[in-house]
Amino acid sequence: MTKFYPRDYWEKRLRASFKSDGVGYSVLGKNYNDWLYKIRRHVFLHNVSIIYQNFRDLRVLDVGSGNGFYLEIWKDLGVKKAVGIDITEISVRTLSRKFPTYQF
Repeated sequence: MTKFYPRDYWEKRLRASFKSDGVGYSVLGKNYNDWLYKIRRHVFLHNVSIIYQNFRDLRVLDVGSGNGFYLEIWKDLGVKKAVGIDITEISVRTLSRKFPTYQF
């Protein structure tokens, strides 16, 4: 039996694609994952707006940041302080450049 290393698995997937298919359902392709993440964004925005209105004052901890999908939403909502955690080097390095005001 081959031992599974989650960090290596995700590092390989995200290096191959840092888009929705890199973090989504790989066998279903980019178009399906793009559609699915569009729905996830809509549902997330709907639910979070019910419980909170002033996002500028929030401090967010994003666990398993991956390609930064949710961090992008928080940024769009005006969140100024966020910390992202991920087991992959590529996520930490890429997201640090993409979101210089957030910590990783």
